[in-house]
Amino acid sequence: MAAGGGDVGAFGAFYDATAPMVLGVVERVLDPPRTERVVEEIYLVLWRDAPAFDPGVRSADAALLATVRRVLVRPVRAMVTATRVRRPGDGLRSGSGVRRRRAVGGDQGS
Repeated sequence: MAAGGGDVGAFGAFYDATAPMVLGVVERVLDPPRTERVVEEIYLVLWRDAPAFDPGVRSADAALLATVRRVLVRPVRAMVTATRVRRPGDGLRSGSGVRRRRAVGGDQGS
């Protein structure tokens, strides 16, 4: 990937080609105020890691999706940990698939 050599134009083309998909994925999970920050962080990580990218190891798409997952998991875990009970405005989009786990306890027969 030419962006790995610091080619701003190549990275810009990569961004233009992939940003709609990345934005769509992040929007499905996070609320709008967090979405922009997370998408920005994803591309900053990609820019920082571009020199180490080896197309012989994995494709640019695989590297992109791995980075999206790695960056997106952090805010989701933080929100789930911080909110024991879902409340309006907790930062997660409804229907995002993240659910609170319930502890099973007490007498099962009662």
